[in-house]
Amino acid sequence: MGKEKEYFTIKAVHRDHLEELGFDAVAVGDGTMRELANILEEIYCELRFWPDLKAIAEDLGIPKKKYLENQKS
Repeated sequence: MGKEKEYFTIKAVHRDHLEELGFDAVAVGDGTMRELANILEEIYCELRFWPDLKAIAEDLGIPKKKYLENQKS
């Protein structure tokens, strides 16, 4: 698989995370955990992902592409 196709995990959610917030996660099923993860992913991607990605990439000094003014798509 080429570099352009690689994906890297941002974060996972675990029952321990619920426990740290005071929830009793012992009986929380896998389906509920998947639903929780899906909702968190959706919220994060809609609200924070793109602005955070841009800011962090700039902080890390990742260069932007240089487009030629005469180049047409």
